[in-house]
Amino acid sequence: MAEATDRGRQVWRGLALVAIVAGFIRIVAAIVAGIATAGDHPAGVPGRVFAGQTMEALGAGGGFAGAVIAVAAAGFAALAAARLATIGALARVLVVAVALSIVVGTIGDALIASTFGGDPAVANLSRVLGEGIAALVICLGGAASVKRMPDLGGDAADDTQQVIFAVDRVDGEVFVAHSFAGLARVISIYSIEDDEFEFFTLDGHAVLATAADGRAAFAVTDDNRLADLLPHLRRFATAKELHVTPENRDDLAAYVAPIEEWQALELWPPWLRPIGRLVRALR
Repeated sequence: MAEATDRGRQVWRGLALVAIVAGFIRIVAAIVAGIATAGDHPAGVPGRVFAGQTMEALGAGGGFAGAVIAVAAAGFAALAAARLATIGALARVLVVAVALSIVVGTIGDALIASTFGGDPAVANLSRVLGEGIAALVICLGGAASVKRMPDLGGDAADDTQQVIFAVDRVDGEVFVAHSFAGLARVISIYSIEDDEFEFFTLDGHAVLATAADGRAAFAVTDDNRLADLLPHLRRFATAKELHVTPENRDDLAAYVAPIEEWQALELWPPWLRPIGRLVRALR
C-alpha cells in the first residue's frame, strides 16, 4: 500500500512538472512574440491598434488554455503532497504569471475592439472583456480552491511550531519539518505505520509517532537522545556534502537549513536542480 501511494505521488509530481513546464513555455513564447511585435510597427496602423496588437501578443500565454494549465499545475502539485514544496511554489508563480498574462491580453484585445465605433465594436468589446474576466476567474478562483484542499494524513489539530527531525532507520537520510502537521505531510502515513523513521525535536527529545484511521499523531517524550541524533546529523551532512561549518557541527539548529535545501532539491530531476536553487533563492 505504501509503495502504491509513493508511486501515485510520483505520478502527480510528474504531471505537475509537465503542466508547469508547458505553462511557462507558453508564457515565454508570448513574451518573445510581444517583443517581436513591438519592434515592427507597420506603416498606416494606428498607434492604438498597434499597442493593442503588442499587448495581445504578450498576453497570448494566458486565455482559457493558460488558466486551465495553471490550475492543473496547482492541483497536481497539491496531490503530490508537501514534500514537493518547491514544485508548489513554481505552480503558484505560474498562476500569477498566467493571471498577469490574461490581464495584459484582455487589455490588448479591448484596445483593438474599441478602436472603431458602432455596434460591432461594442459587441467585440463585450466579448473580449467577458472572455478575459472568465479566464481570470478560472485561473485565480481555481488556484484558490486548490489551496484550500485539506491536508490528507495530517493531524491539523496539533500544529505545534517546532523543528522536528525525521531520521530514516535504514539509509540514515534526514528530513525536517517545522510543525507536527508539516511533519505528517513530509512523511507518509504508511512509513509511520511501518516505523521506518525515528523522530526528534530540536533539543534532542524523542518523538513518539503513531498512526490510526489514516491519520498521524505525534507526542514529545521525556527521553532525550541528543547523543544519538547528533551523530546521525553529522554523518548525513558529510555524506550529502551539506554546508555546516566545523564550529557549528555540535549545534542541531545549524543542520536545519542545509537539510531543507537538500530536501527540496531532491524532488527535482538532476537536470532541473539549477532552476530549483534559483527558485529557493527567490523565495
